[in-house]
Amino acid sequence: MSGPHPSDTGARGPEDRGPEDRGPEDRGPEDRGLWPLHDPAAGYTLDWALVSDRVMGGVSEGRLSRAQMGGRAALRLQGAVRLDNNGGFLQMAADLAPGGGLPGGGLLDARGFGGLRLVLCGNGARYGVHLRSADLARPWQSYRAQLAPGPDWAAYDLPFSAFRPHRTDAPMRLARLRRIGIVAIGAAFEADVALAGLWLWPGRSSGVEGIAS
Repeated sequence: MSGPHPSDTGARGPEDRGPEDRGPEDRGPEDRGLWPLHDPAAGYTLDWALVSDRVMGGVSEGRLSRAQMGGRAALRLQGAVRLDNNGGFLQMAADLAPGGGLPGGGLLDARGFGGLRLVLCGNGARYGVHLRSADLARPWQSYRAQLAPGPDWAAYDLPFSAFRPHRTDAPMRLARLRRIGIVAIGAAFEADVALAGLWLWPGRSSGVEGIAS
């Protein structure tokens, strides 16, 4: 059973996807415009870390592990999201360029790309994909989209136009992207989601409000 078509989240679902179901040696010309950010099979990896609401006094419990799942090298986020003490999130997060977590550190220039492709599997719950740019100073600020991956590996395309600003009026400047998180948030539930790959896909953003280059 493939993952659901999350049309209400702005993502193009897995039914017309498939390049990530093949190894790099099998990919055809239609896949060559992808720019790898995290593709362990091709030697590209980001430095992912677990971040939870415990940094602000929450009680959610999670773990981030590396595992082989369905023949793929994956990062798996699991745990219990709890709303006590004004908490309510678990996430796997990574800087998109070296030094991205530091003032003046590395930034990802995504101009000329249409969005993100993620290969995910999960438990059918809804998860956030959060982007942060160098223009955001507060930890609660981000640009957010959602996905609901099912139990089988599937590729999802999220256009940059699907990301909405959260607690900021600043537009998302694609030349200044700094950090990404895959986030279990907003409800008390058991989180279980895994990531096998992350790419930029070619194209341009639609110029929807909230997006700027």
